[in-house]
Amino acid sequence: MKNYKNVLFLTENLSPGSHTIDTLEGIEKISQNVITLDYHSYYSKSGKIKLEKKIRFTIESQGIDLLVINLGTSYLLDGAFLADISNTSLIKVVIIFPDPEHNFEDHDRYYAQCADICWLFATGTQSIFNLYGYETFCGQGFSITRYPKLSSRKIYDVSFVGGIERADRKKFINFLKSSGVNLKLAGYGTENGLVSVDEKNQIISSSHIHLNFTKVENKRLNIFNRVAQQKGRVIEASLIGTFVLSENCAGLRDVFSDAEVDIFSSPEELLSKVNFYLKHLDIVEAMSKMAHTKSLEYETSLVYERLLLKLNDIQISSKYFLEDDIFTKNFIAKRYYFFGKFIFLLKFRCAYDELRYIFSKRKISMCNIFYDIPRGIKHAFDTI
Repeated sequence: MKNYKNVLFLTENLSPGSHTIDTLEGIEKISQNVITLDYHSYYSKSGKIKLEKKIRFTIESQGIDLLVINLGTSYLLDGAFLADISNTSLIKVVIIFPDPEHNFEDHDRYYAQCADICWLFATGTQSIFNLYGYETFCGQGFSITRYPKLSSRKIYDVSFVGGIERADRKKFINFLKSSGVNLKLAGYGTENGLVSVDEKNQIISSSHIHLNFTKVENKRLNIFNRVAQQKGRVIEASLIGTFVLSENCAGLRDVFSDAEVDIFSSPEELLSKVNFYLKHLDIVEAMSKMAHTKSLEYETSLVYERLLLKLNDIQISSKYFLEDDIFTKNFIAKRYYFFGKFIFLLKFRCAYDELRYIFSKRKISMCNIFYDIPRGIKHAFDTI
């Protein structure tokens, strides 16, 4: 396996409690020199042109041989620029797509043109990338430092940590409550509210059963009500050592067998299985042990090593960026937004770069002028 020594990791989020930190930990364990750039923060301070110059300079001066992009949905990175970087610098590009269940049609399938491998977290999404001929790797890495195996005294029958207002979670939770289940809740919308990672881990470890829900929360399109997403919580809880009952979704059985994690599809089925497992805690303990063993395969550096093994077999492709109105409309809207933001912040050079790009695409829109520019000004004002 080739060891990519010098890695540039571009990310839109470096929040201490995020899964981005898990991924970065794995890369830093394997590669000798990892340079991290929060491209959202850099763009907000310096604009489009300076960000692109910063990326190009870093690649050339640091001898970068692998570019890993943890892609957000802010439309800050220019696809044509990313394609050119790969072609001129002859480096391989890996792009992480964390939520294609929401973003594939108008976002991910366009940026995927810039990648030698599309790094996905759920096997259920691989086929839609493969339809376009994109190479994919599937696997989400987790830090066993952040999610260590714990042996807490079990004081809760069932627990759930997360936003209970999302999708139809309340329907399941209220059904369990009305049936007298000893249920511990934390997260947005609960009495306990948001909790830290350590507090979340302790709640999970103190439970016989931890719940995982899979329906997505996205009101942009009605059709999203039908989508279920493979969540990282199943692996997190299994690393901690607690048995998981998960709402069904595509791809879950590619990670855990029915001897490790059980699934449910309705409130009635959930209650039936909760009652069964609480009466057979020996089965709960055996399944949680097997799930823990399986979850260790998703330790972050092991996942990254598997990615590099696949990357070895892939040649750097010649890239070009195709776009349609569905992508261009969103990308240009962000240029108007940042034009307004930079004007308010008196960053006239940055504002000029945004305007020049808008003119280059010949996209003059009254909607953008009267909606996105004021929105950028408002957000700039709010940050003062």
